Order: sequence, then structure tokens, then C-alpha cells
Amino acid sequence: MKNTLMLTLCLSVFTVAGASAQTTSPEKPIKQRWEQRAAVTPEERAERQTRRLTKHLALTPDQQYTVASINLKYAKQVQTLVRDRERSPERRKQLGDLRRNKESELKQVFSVEQYKQYVALREENRARKQHARGRRGNS
Repeated sequence: MKNTLMLTLCLSVFTVAGASAQTTSPEKPIKQRWEQRAAVTPEERAERQTRRLTKHLALTPDQQYTVASINLKYAKQVQTLVRDRERSPERRKQLGDLRRNKESELKQVFSVEQYKQYVALREENRARKQHARGRRGNS
């Protein structure tokens, strides 16, 4: 009787622990991630973007300088738009226009092969974000 009770208790503890482990996400809460992202300065964001593009596209020093200035210019403009966290169709349009303008400027800096790699990298990031959104929605 004592062994049966102990076995039942152990199984209950493991079942509850397993169930709670499945519902607990190891990722940071969305609000916390948003606050961390918002705390990044435009300079830091531009530097990170430039490092990433340099790594993936093998940019020359001249290209790095030009890409860094483009990234900084647009990071500052985006920062002013997203500071208030307003979600309006007008703001969405402005962000889209900024993205298209930035890509147009970057295209002029990249070689044909680098631009193809850039587009592939952008699509890969977009797919990864979509996948993450899908996982988040299914939780």
C-alpha cells in the first residue's frame, strides 16, 4: 500500500512537471524582447546590420563605409517612426517606403552577385520570422 501510494505520488509529480515544462517557453516574453529591441540605439542597430552584411556578402572596405552610412541614415528615420509605438496604416506605409528606399540605395552599392545574396538573406530572415510567428500562435 505504501509503495503504491509512493509510486502514484511520483508519477503525479512527473506528469505535472512534464506538462508545465511543455507549456513554458524558454524564450523571453514578447514585451521584454520588444523593450530590449527598443533600447538599441540607431547607431548600434546600423553597426549590427553592417557587420552582418559584411559577413554574409563579403563587402569591401569602401562598401562597408557606404553601407554603414546608409544603415545609419535609415535606422535614425525608423527610430523616429517607431518611438511612439502607434500602429497605423500611415506609419506602416512610411516604414515600407523607407525599406524600399534603403534597398534601392543598397542595390547601387552591391555587385550583382552580392545583391542576389542580399535578397536570399532577406527572404531567409522573412521565412524565419514567419515560422517564429507560427510557433508563437500555436502555443
